[in-house]
Amino acid sequence: MGQWRDMFNSAMMALTVKDLHYAVSTGKNDYVLNLLTQYPDVINRIDGGTGMNALMMAVVEGPVGTMKLLLDKGASIKGLSKGGLNVLHMSIISGKKDKTALLLQSNDIGSIINQKDPKEGITPLMDAASIPEAADVVQRLLERGADPAIKDHKGRTALMIAQQKGLSDTVALLERWIGIEKPKRGPRNFKF
Repeated sequence: MGQWRDMFNSAMMALTVKDLHYAVSTGKNDYVLNLLTQYPDVINRIDGGTGMNALMMAVVEGPVGTMKLLLDKGASIKGLSKGGLNVLHMSIISGKKDKTALLLQSNDIGSIINQKDPKEGITPLMDAASIPEAADVVQRLLERGADPAIKDHKGRTALMIAQQKGLSDTVALLERWIGIEKPKRGPRNFKF
């Protein structure tokens, strides 16, 4: 009898997680709130199909207001997707600057800001350094503790990635941040 009850509870939990993810992705905040009130344990559960928890779903598909609701209700930013990405990676990769800014306000941001993805060893800073017109995101990441000296599995830093992509604003920002001085050009420094 206990085995059947456990199977039923497990099935109900899976359905509740799917319901929560649907509500999150569609911005149905009243439904999200209702589900979290009835089933508070589902907030950080990974959905077997998507490989994401509710906060990840909000970052990728939901409105920023739903993401804020989840954070206010105790959603953890520390979880990893089935593919090994954290929410900061996801917000940067999907170009959601408002969501990235919200995540960077978290007190727990230090625990994930330098976290590498398992496949390539890319950090959130490296993700941002590879995206055109994301120098403002790079700046915020650095201000919150992102380490520009970390190397990916290929031995590249965020600066090297920005240089390879030809992102001059990001390159200049990273060079200033790490203290690299560009040689001055002019008649006095010109060498034959």
